[in-house]
Amino acid sequence: MIGTTISHYKITEKLGEGGMGVVYKALDIKLDREVAIKFLPSPMTADNERKQRLINEAKTASSIDHPNICSIYEIDETPSGDLFIVMRAYEGVSLDKKIEAGPLPVKEVVRYGIQIAAGLQAAHENGIVHRDIKSSNVIVTGKNEIKLIDFGLAKLRGGTKITRTGKAVGSLAYMSPEQLRTDEVDMRSDIFSLGVVLYEMITGDRPFKGEYEQVVAYAITNQDPSPLAVYRADIPQGLERVIIRCLEKNADLRYQNAADLIDDLKNLQQVIETEAPTNIAYSKFPTTGAGIGRRRQYIVPVLIVLTALFLILSYPYLRQFVEEFTGKDSLPQDRYLAVLPFTTISDHPGDSYLSDGLMDLLTGKITQLEIAHGSLFVIPASEIRRHDITSASDAYKLFGANLAVQGTVYRDERNVHVALVLIDSRSLVQLAAWDGIIGKEQLTDLHRELVIQLSRMLEVELKPQQMAAIDRGNTINPRAYELYLEARGYLQRYEQLQNISMAIERLEEAIQLDPLYSLAYASIGEAYLRKYDATKDRRWIDRAVHNGTRALELNDNIASVHVTLGMILTGTGEYEKAIDSFERAIEIDPINSDAFRGIARAYEQIGEFDEAESVYKRAIRLRPSYWVGYNLLGGFYYRRAQYENAIEQYRRVTELTPDNIAGYVNLGAIYFELDQWDKARQYFERALEFGPNYAIYYNLGTIYFYESMYEDAIHVYEQALSIHDHDYRLWGSLASAYYWSGKSYDLVTETFRRAISLAENEKEINPRDPNLLVSLAGYYERIGDSETTYKYLDDALAIARDDAYILSRAGVIYEQLGERERALQLIISALEQGHSIVYIKNDPVLKELHKEPEYIETVRNLDR
Repeated sequence: MIGTTISHYKITEKLGEGGMGVVYKALDIKLDREVAIKFLPSPMTADNERKQRLINEAKTASSIDHPNICSIYEIDETPSGDLFIVMRAYEGVSLDKKIEAGPLPVKEVVRYGIQIAAGLQAAHENGIVHRDIKSSNVIVTGKNEIKLIDFGLAKLRGGTKITRTGKAVGSLAYMSPEQLRTDEVDMRSDIFSLGVVLYEMITGDRPFKGEYEQVVAYAITNQDPSPLAVYRADIPQGLERVIIRCLEKNADLRYQNAADLIDDLKNLQQVIETEAPTNIAYSKFPTTGAGIGRRRQYIVPVLIVLTALFLILSYPYLRQFVEEFTGKDSLPQDRYLAVLPFTTISDHPGDSYLSDGLMDLLTGKITQLEIAHGSLFVIPASEIRRHDITSASDAYKLFGANLAVQGTVYRDERNVHVALVLIDSRSLVQLAAWDGIIGKEQLTDLHRELVIQLSRMLEVELKPQQMAAIDRGNTINPRAYELYLEARGYLQRYEQLQNISMAIERLEEAIQLDPLYSLAYASIGEAYLRKYDATKDRRWIDRAVHNGTRALELNDNIASVHVTLGMILTGTGEYEKAIDSFERAIEIDPINSDAFRGIARAYEQIGEFDEAESVYKRAIRLRPSYWVGYNLLGGFYYRRAQYENAIEQYRRVTELTPDNIAGYVNLGAIYFELDQWDKARQYFERALEFGPNYAIYYNLGTIYFYESMYEDAIHVYEQALSIHDHDYRLWGSLASAYYWSGKSYDLVTETFRRAISLAENEKEINPRDPNLLVSLAGYYERIGDSETTYKYLDDALAIARDDAYILSRAGVIYEQLGERERALQLIISALEQGHSIVYIKNDPVLKELHKEPEYIETVRNLDR
């Protein structure tokens, strides 16, 4: 090709080659000027319709006269039909080549960002969306001016399909989420891609990366990029906010046009260019190097920030800047902290579990600081996991967490690299950052260093007694510690039975390495409890009890161990022993919220309702901005038929966390109890906007059942079963709907027997659950086993003789048995204790009982 002449262009040298064609430098013989010619791949232009579309877009782009857009002179084709575009040639280098040399200075990043956005603004105003903004499509001239190239070409590719593996990732890393979904894109897609370029310029790395295209696509659509402070320390807060807004996955939350982005960048530029230099150095994470071998010397700073800060703080006139930079004056008075899932910079699957385990461990250890600082509240890792919280903004919306910690982990053969960033969840401003390296031989001290560093970020005093508590139950064996971390990570995803088994496998290996590792015994007890919950196999609960007890024998002074054992004892119906375990946990850790919740539930199970209510309220006082406490108290009031009190608590949940389905589901249930079914449906349907949910389907099915719409109830119950089929109550409800809809006797009996089988399995573990016993009584009556029915009725009423729900259900069953007088007595007692009349007046079993004068008089008196 070199030396040949195409039309009136003589090819002089090859400039580059990529997925969109080959670029040559050429001499325009007619006008005696240098040009750049891009020859497009034949497959892209073989279709006449696509070729014409390209020509039209090139014509439109050529009409744009803007200093930041590459001038297009003409589009033509060779005699053989190959299409080429002739553009102005610029002396300079592509932006990706500049970035290869390292991250760019902040001033330069902002200056380039303004010019790229200005070029996009001009294109967008002419109706053109670039669709392929990336650093290799940005030319930096010798005069430091930006030129955007390749307008309109990306549209030729059509929808992006992620099907190849083992392929180097190119433009994909810059695509917006809507491009990956093959949705219609607009100018906001270009703004997302520009956000990727800004991130790349400031860090030298792409925000979304991976070895395979599928990994990159998943990151773009589901994960937040690592905070900029992980890479360097001289990032203005305003620039971080700009980039975060550009990279919003929801296009409605991004800049809606390039003009607004330019305004923010220019304002930021004005601040930066009038600011004195800070002399703060930076480097890229992760770095290489081994940890120092002694116990308190193993953390090696990756950033040179610490040295720079030390020198700066020596001079009084610069102290104020450093305090502002580190966020010292920006921390809120009441600090609600969410430790977010850690990010791992590795393709090894085990590293993601180590990261999850480290997040879980840090959350548990940092709660020790709550004692030292009365205004610090740490959101439990279980809640972060349960609601799949991965960003600071989501933690704020769901939990009211005004602070969040993000972590990054990288593990090589000799070291573990860790970085922490503290973020203001409302403004998304980074308040402080730290990173370090630890040699694997000192790995057992990792949690200590993380707690020390995070306490400094939070400005919370870490007292010697807290450090002692943080170390309790630990091991001195680095490999056992590493296995424990991985196991804790697997337990974060206990919904999959395989993960529970992997956790048990690692914990057993850790115990072999250190037979005195009490925390490992406690965790394996928890794992077996999870395994029982998933399988209802009795042998797992026995192993859970054995390991939990063994953990206490090794160390009786660890709050989390007592909480774990309390959970196990509660699951087996040994409520008094469970209360003892939870109370022991509170002796060790006076504000352990898990222990408070455990005590309250255990008290409730044994009928000590005043004690239970007191404990629930105390938990709320500990975390007044934490929705779970209100949700738990609302549940307590609901079970006690105190519906107005329950509504007050559930509304508080929706106020604190508008995107949380729990409050909407529970409000729907309450309004059903109050016979306000339209309101109930409204809340259930609001909750379903967040996606299919077992509990919501179950509740909707109940409404249909009591409306005598049995076929509709069956349909919704079956939808719930498709999500979760291990709940005996759901099988019992489905069987009742089959019965009243007139389904075959065999189908009805078979379904009731399925409910009985599941309930009996649970009864082996907890024979004192009155709800389970009264349900079993009803199921046995339906299959004709009256002897067992009477036995379970007696057992349930003996345990919960004052429980309005149990009284009402027992009354229904006695009516089924033909004992009207006993049924009437129980139903009236339930109503007098506040049980909702909705169930009673709409239960098809009780239609004849409603005619009884004593029932009519009771209802009349209640209505007064």
